[in-house]
Amino acid sequence: MKLDLKDFYRILSYYILLNLLVLGISFIGFLIPFGAALTASYNVSFKLLDTKRQTYVVKDFFSSFKKNFIPATLYYLIIVLLLTGLFFMHNYAVNTDSTILRVSVYIAVFEIVIVSNYFFAVLAIFKGNFTTLVKNSMLLAHTQLLTTLKMLGTNALMLLLFFRVHSMTLLIMIALYVFLNAFHLRKLFDLLINKTVGEKDELH
Repeated sequence: MKLDLKDFYRILSYYILLNLLVLGISFIGFLIPFGAALTASYNVSFKLLDTKRQTYVVKDFFSSFKKNFIPATLYYLIIVLLLTGLFFMHNYAVNTDSTILRVSVYIAVFEIVIVSNYFFAVLAIFKGNFTTLVKNSMLLAHTQLLTTLKMLGTNALMLLLFFRVHSMTLLIMIALYVFLNAFHLRKLFDLLINKTVGEKDELH
């Protein structure tokens, strides 16, 4: 479907609104609801990419936010704790000049990044218990290598925008991150949904 200029600005305004919703809710909640807000933005983004569907940005955002709050927040807090622990491990490795420990920390951070790139998007689309969703995210991260590389490219772009362009890009970069990852994942998720037998919305 070809978009005219009016459609482009309309969709752009939706993503700006998504970005503001994520930032607003996250800061109001002292960053604790960030995972749930990110999941909700993925849910809306996938709907926006499907031009045949009617999307209500605010309504759909808060519906997904409420529905996925517990698993998204649980995963987010676990990741924060893990990264905090890895930060102190890295400092210890530097102070003790332990190359093995330092490399182990880098590998652990890399694993967290690639799995997290998938998790919030998987949670936004598929049903399942927390353990299954994490397991499936890990499986996708290590089997869909091309998509994983594309999403790492998105991570690199976000860092470039924030540190090399201007920190104010934070006002758009979350929505841009979600849009690019949703774009990369859309065909893969459609394939997984079509392969699912009986439970269209559940990833096995």
